[in-house]
Amino acid sequence: MSKKTVREYWDENSAIWGGLASILCGRFEWSNLPERLTSIQLERFITLWSNNGLAVGFNDPTGGLMILPGYPSGLFDIYWLPRSYTVTGALFDRVIDSDECVPIYDNPARMSPALLTRDTARALTQCWTIMQTNTRQQRNPYVFSGTKTQIETLKEQVRKREEGDEILAVTDDGMSVVETAKRFFPVKPEFLGPQFIEQYTQILNRFLTSVGIDNVPILKRERVSMAESASNNQLIRYNRDAATRMREDAANAFNKMFGAAIDVKWKGGEMNEISETIRSNESGI
Repeated sequence: MSKKTVREYWDENSAIWGGLASILCGRFEWSNLPERLTSIQLERFITLWSNNGLAVGFNDPTGGLMILPGYPSGLFDIYWLPRSYTVTGALFDRVIDSDECVPIYDNPARMSPALLTRDTARALTQCWTIMQTNTRQQRNPYVFSGTKTQIETLKEQVRKREEGDEILAVTDDGMSVVETAKRFFPVKPEFLGPQFIEQYTQILNRFLTSVGIDNVPILKRERVSMAESASNNQLIRYNRDAATRMREDAANAFNKMFGAAIDVKWKGGEMNEISETIRSNESGI
């Protein structure tokens, strides 16, 4: 297994990635889907199945109406649009002509948000890890200079102290206690917790804006103009409307082609009264 594969595996099995995936899979609610297919599973096909994946609806001669994860096949027309799609299920693979199926994309760019989710999870994890390191530095703001034996002994005693031991003791390795104590040099690492929280929030809010979820891309201590807030809200609305249109158009095409009645609705929440909050902050309330 390559390092890239291992890294992607851990990216997609982290708590942070799971939280982002939960947001993606809960934005829309589908109804009247083919038997046993749930709304959440369909959203997984559309958003997270692969970097260039999508969902494909078709009528199987044996299984009837199905919607499975898929991707464009190697054949394209003169406009680089797929002539066919490969769909895949458990112990099932099939190539279907584009005239006999309905592709369901997440957005007008026809790009899966899987890469966005992975990159965001990676950035959030890095930010959180650095913030934890900076916080731990506040607990022991010293540099110790000593022999390898002294250093290892000191580390062992610190570990014991954290486990509840009442005594912290180190060997002096032939040196007096006073001389050993002189080898502690105090340092003052700057605590950057608020800055890391701000960065974490900004990264998360960029993701939320990209997938059409309401957010306030600032911390409460900051001030923002109504124009800045309106601009962000417009981008949120555009991304939300674009994702909704892609699904509605696909549902209508599926119903028309196969005589079905599937339907999809946005369930990610309504726009918050952000402007009222900003006015309250600016007035000092």
